[in-house]
Amino acid sequence: MDPYTTLYPTLTPHTIPVTPTVSLHALTSPPTTPHNNPPLLLLHGFPQNLLIWHRLAPHLTSTHSLVLLDLRGYGKSSKPAGGADHAGYGKSAMAADCAAAMTALGHARFDVCGHDRGARVAHRLCVGYPERVRKALVLDVAPTLAMYERTDMAFARAYWHWFFLIQDAPLPEGLMVGGARGWIENTMGGPGGAGLGTFDAACVESYVGQMGDAETVHGMCEDYRAAAGIDLEEAREDVAEGRKIACPLRVLWGKKGVIEAQFDALAEWRKVSEEGVVSGESVDCGHYIPEEAPDALHSSSINITRIVIVSVSNASILTRPAAEYARDGSMSPHTPEITYAGLTVAVKYWNDLREERQLQNPESHLGVYSWNQDIECLPSMLGLFFLPYYPPHVRLLTPRNDVWWDSSQASVSFAAPRQSASSFFQL
Repeated sequence: MDPYTTLYPTLTPHTIPVTPTVSLHALTSPPTTPHNNPPLLLLHGFPQNLLIWHRLAPHLTSTHSLVLLDLRGYGKSSKPAGGADHAGYGKSAMAADCAAAMTALGHARFDVCGHDRGARVAHRLCVGYPERVRKALVLDVAPTLAMYERTDMAFARAYWHWFFLIQDAPLPEGLMVGGARGWIENTMGGPGGAGLGTFDAACVESYVGQMGDAETVHGMCEDYRAAAGIDLEEAREDVAEGRKIACPLRVLWGKKGVIEAQFDALAEWRKVSEEGVVSGESVDCGHYIPEEAPDALHSSSINITRIVIVSVSNASILTRPAAEYARDGSMSPHTPEITYAGLTVAVKYWNDLREERQLQNPESHLGVYSWNQDIECLPSMLGLFFLPYYPPHVRLLTPRNDVWWDSSQASVSFAAPRQSASSFFQL
């Protein structure tokens, strides 16, 4: 039996052309999924395929419109040539694949969760398609540039495959195909494959099968060759030109893995992200979080942005402090200017808000992305949809938890209790 079918009996298979020569294999939520469920893109890593999500997906099928992809070069997706510079497997090419697939499926904006290589594609999606990605979750990785630039003997011993896979073809390909089962058993299960019992047997056989396929293994090697070449070039260009991740970013890593032992994951991701958008924690497992700790992954607590909208009768007091916060970066990094002359806030986010809340004239309301909010305030026009709640005191906090606005100094026209969200997947 095909594990793509047996492990995901309710999901719908697709073959999605994303370029003239590349099609991605995808599994999606069934057509009966409510159309307003938020789209969530799940991206696997090496040496695996979309089967890695089989323990997480059941938690999400009722709340999300799921899209599980096999990356190019992996699973049932196309295995194109990488080219002399391996750019065909660069993370920009893979991110473009994902963006095209989501467009084909009708998802203009979406959340993304990526593990291992998939997390690197998610990083590229965030930077290259900021208007498409609402929030992102990356699993057990640090940014590629940071990992290469901090390479030492300990890292090279732990991640030896990074340096083996980038050798010129066909040397690594031939050795891997000839020892497919041993590769999977030892890299995923540890010496002698002792820890392989953690994984579903059907998944293991699928991973072994693709490791024995010459085209797939070549695609895997090209993925790593691109990471050591064009991906590093693009990462350095991002630094030089100030391109950063702007959406809320959640980072999880295994306590028993290399990231925990050798990197400060949150610090590294904060270097490539705007101020205040990164949160994260370690999980009690190894590298393969979706299969080793799916419940912990699903329930991981999160402190990232919430939209706050307030309708006030007197907001003139906001002019000076709001402008100061905007300038020094302690407010949302996406809000370069806030004034009371029309209360100008970054237009992009108002457009998002207009689309998501179907607001009319949202510019008439004060808004800011706020962390750790106790109250989510909504315009009075939405009062029919919420139980009215008039708190005696509302504080709006900046990402650093500074008080930005205090309702004791201006009256609130309408407010509603915060909608609870205990995990990345519920926010």
